Amino acid sequence: MICILLKVGYFRWIYKKHLINKVKKMARYPEITAIIKQRIDGGVYTDKLPSLQQLALEFQVNINTIQRVMSELKKISYVYSINGVGNFAAITPQHESKKIVVLYMNDFINQNNYRLMNFIGALQHGLLAHDLQLQIIMNNDLPDPATCQAVLIHAWSIRGETLRQLKNRIMPEKIYFIDRFVQDEPLFAIDNAAGGRMAIDYLYNCHHRNIAVLAYSQVPEISFYERARGAALAAAQYPDLTFAIHNFGDTGDVKNSSLRDQVFQKILTQKNRPDAVFALTDKLALHFIQYCRNNHISVPDDISVIGYDNEKMLQFFEPALTTFEEPYDLLASELVKRMLHPVRRPGEALQMFYKPILIERSSVKKQ
Repeated sequence: MICILLKVGYFRWIYKKHLINKVKKMARYPEITAIIKQRIDGGVYTDKLPSLQQLALEFQVNINTIQRVMSELKKISYVYSINGVGNFAAITPQHESKKIVVLYMNDFINQNNYRLMNFIGALQHGLLAHDLQLQIIMNNDLPDPATCQAVLIHAWSIRGETLRQLKNRIMPEKIYFIDRFVQDEPLFAIDNAAGGRMAIDYLYNCHHRNIAVLAYSQVPEISFYERARGAALAAAQYPDLTFAIHNFGDTGDVKNSSLRDQVFQKILTQKNRPDAVFALTDKLALHFIQYCRNNHISVPDDISVIGYDNEKMLQFFEPALTTFEEPYDLLASELVKRMLHPVRRPGEALQMFYKPILIERSSVKKQ
């Protein structure tokens, strides 16, 4: 008799526990309803929803609970069903206005710099991963503070009164300069001055003691100026080094083959001819190598040449050009990290620089 009573008590306890668990699971349906509604609003579910079985497994409830959830969502027109197919989201996701990163680049149409274009592509890819949109502006329009995550200023695209208005409209910590080496402003840049120093150090360590720099567009705050400045600073450390910068003028002048050849001739016919040349761009280095070849001067046996930019095709020329590559992918990824959290942490630098990478090939003779 006692055994029978114990068994009855046990089964009553099991049944009671089952009812309690069932009530608990059924009581969860408002919570699950809210979660699925939120997913539809947020665009997680934009078309067909997971099956009832999948949802039941995810939320650790029985299918009846999920069916009740679907019924509630149908009442508020969030879900509709197709027999034999499944349940579908019935509304367009309700997103907030998408945050944008504005890039001021008033010479974008005239740009044929593939490295800069690659940087913009890497930047866009990084922003999209965080649901941010890149917008290029080629005039003085000011962005909407409500949707603007950050502002990038390329070179001199924004200056003067327009820059002042921009800073009054957008938090200054959200404004960054690229390709313009300004003082006391947030800046993310390739360290072009370091590239100039590295070029001279490399040539000096290869036992070259008479180095010429082929330069142009020597305007402060731009990359070409920084490369030449870095080269001059490095040269000043070597008392036994003969060093000279040959300035071709502006960009238009360096494209003039006649003016360019005059400078080349002056360099190569002087009494104390350089034994190495650092050209501020690969294209200028290639022009110089071609001029040497036309005048029976061997590179690198008679004169070594190093460039800057790592124009990919130049590795196939003879001699293959020693040069520098700029880590624009790294620059883009680090810039994205900062733009996500624009307020600098204590001790974090206002200006971030990334050194170029030396690419050694055969245009420099190691004496």
